[in-house]
Amino acid sequence: MISIEPVTLLKLGGSVITKKDQPETLNETNLRAAATVISNHRPKNLIVVHGGGSFGHFHASNFDVTVESGTPNATEVDIIHSSMINLCDTVIHTFHSLNIPAIPIHPLSVAWRDSNSVLHFPSQHILSLLESGFVPVVHGDIIATAKEGATIVSGDEIVTNLSNSISTNRIGFCTLTPGVLDSSGNVIPHLSPHQQKESSITHSSATDVTGGMAGKVNELANASSPVSIFDLPNLEAFLKGNNPGTLVQ
Repeated sequence: MISIEPVTLLKLGGSVITKKDQPETLNETNLRAAATVISNHRPKNLIVVHGGGSFGHFHASNFDVTVESGTPNATEVDIIHSSMINLCDTVIHTFHSLNIPAIPIHPLSVAWRDSNSVLHFPSQHILSLLESGFVPVVHGDIIATAKEGATIVSGDEIVTNLSNSISTNRIGFCTLTPGVLDSSGNVIPHLSPHQQKESSITHSSATDVTGGMAGKVNELANASSPVSIFDLPNLEAFLKGNNPGTLVQ
């Protein structure tokens, strides 16, 4: 069994790298900016996970496919998955242009949910890639699900799942907001995943089949390490070892 330490998990939100209110529209400026920061300040043993944004979320919403509700329709599965492949390819090519040794990992090919809706995501291949010096790039996707055909697996869910199968010491979520906000719009520096009632966490106003910020903080209750939630201008600070925005623990 390969053991790699330390590991940093970075989630690039779909709302950051795409324009979520415009179907299948990339935010090229933000993606390039994020990739540049990663290129300049990449920590050892980095795993990047990115969301679906206006790509996967758009199609999943049209087909009423969510984390809980699946589809048995092969055409719908292909459309959702192909959309995410296209987005991931763009991320990979942008990373390569800045000499980041990124390798794509497509969940549909390796992950599944069992009859109890438990996610299974083998990680040994990801550890092997890290050992060889690569940067694995995983993305939200649609995956086989017992009794449901295929359901969505969110990037947030992938992060928490990987954090429990790979020894992870730092987790960062790069979003559109500078952190989790209180009722006055101020960043909450520290937050328990169970303190949602003390904040103004809401669902995304754009198409999002995985719950927006509320779903994000709920999911983080399952992470094995503290999680920093921050915006793109604070990505550099996170990669340098700081905890900008909101620290959820």
